[in-house]
Amino acid sequence: TNRHVAIADSDHHITDRALRIATTAFPGGFVNRSSNSLAVDEAATAQMKERIREAGLSGKKLVLMHPGTTWKTKCLSAAFWMSLAAVLNRDDRLILLLSWGTEEELAEVRKIKNENPERCIIWPRSELGELMALLAQMDVVIGGDTGPVHIAAALGTSTVSFYRATDRRRNGPRGEGHFSFQSPLDCSPCLRKSCPRDDECSNSLKMKAAREAVYDLLER
Repeated sequence: TNRHVAIADSDHHITDRALRIATTAFPGGFVNRSSNSLAVDEAATAQMKERIREAGLSGKKLVLMHPGTTWKTKCLSAAFWMSLAAVLNRDDRLILLLSWGTEEELAEVRKIKNENPERCIIWPRSELGELMALLAQMDVVIGGDTGPVHIAAALGTSTVSFYRATDRRRNGPRGEGHFSFQSPLDCSPCLRKSCPRDDECSNSLKMKAAREAVYDLLER
């Protein structure tokens, strides 16, 4: 805790900053694997594939949507998630899974489900290993700056993510197979946990761009 590590000018992304610190323990260097860096337990994978089969989801494109996150200023409006879910729900080639972590998030995904009863499933909350197994089986994971999105990216699953208070260039998954969108407001990213422009900001991202990103990834 008393040794300062110099951060390079190129270390803007949070992953690079963390790795810059970690590399001081390896003077000879190491290979930076920024994707596919997590592995799922084989038993958990087999169990999740069986659950997906039993749910009748085999052979479908699987898209997981996780609307919740820890900061209010990271969340998008309910209207955004409703409209995106409605568009995706009209496509009988795919199934939309809704994940959640808190009772408040469960209430939100229930509203989305109620508006889109067909091909829309609220997935049960699970422990971390099971969640990883689920995310690894998805074709695309959609969310804000939240844990499930970053776990999915580390597993090699394609993601579409949205950023308001935080910076997509600093926090967003990188590389092919990932789309990230920043609020167009002149004050974004602000790193504030509360803001008088919260309503405006939470409605500033366009559903059409998100939809196009999802289908771009599904067609690859």
